[in-house]
Amino acid sequence: MSWNTTRFELGNSAHGDEYVFVDVPVEDMNVAPESRYSISKKALAALRRFVDPLVETTYEKQYTIINFSSDWAEGIYNAREKLPEWIDRFSISLTNEVRLHGEIRDKDRHRYTGRAYEMVQVIMVDWLWMLFPTGLIIISIYYLSHTIIRGARDGISVWKSDSLPMLFCRIDASILAKVGDGMDVPNGLDVAVGNVNVCLLREDDGDWVFKPIESESSSSSSSSSSSESDSE
Repeated sequence: MSWNTTRFELGNSAHGDEYVFVDVPVEDMNVAPESRYSISKKALAALRRFVDPLVETTYEKQYTIINFSSDWAEGIYNAREKLPEWIDRFSISLTNEVRLHGEIRDKDRHRYTGRAYEMVQVIMVDWLWMLFPTGLIIISIYYLSHTIIRGARDGISVWKSDSLPMLFCRIDASILAKVGDGMDVPNGLDVAVGNVNVCLLREDDGDWVFKPIESESSSSSSSSSSSESDSE
């Protein structure tokens, strides 16, 4: 399919004098949207200078002998009965030549029909998972505050959650006496003092001592007895 409806436009800052093809059937000729097809006035003039000498030919016929001035004259003569079809084929051949060897006005500008995609970085945030660590932090802060407040109210020493201070606590002499040579035999300590219940008490001099619970109760009772005797 060909299209020959054009409109002449004077040159400006964007293009020179040229003939623009107008009202081109978009669907029939697969024309891209916003596309502009044209041929410059200079190119058309050059084409005319090339074609005019070719079509201005002569031939001489004497009986059955015909002499042509050029191959073009013979071609036109042979196509005289279907000259419009020959002109159409000639026009198509010129169009194909322009398509194959024509120069793009702006090589960096291309237009395509269809949908375009672009790769971009997108951060998707799942707010439910963001709330999970936030909730853990809030619960941890609440638990720490609650532990501090309860510990302050109960009078619990701050070091009682650590095992290192136990190295500086003494053991009551009665417990050490029961050990004997239990350190030298297997499971000797378990046999000697494994069933002794102890408690951690602070003496008057400030030292912390592991004492048997029986001695604590006896000392408490003896202290109570002495207090009663003093009161009498």
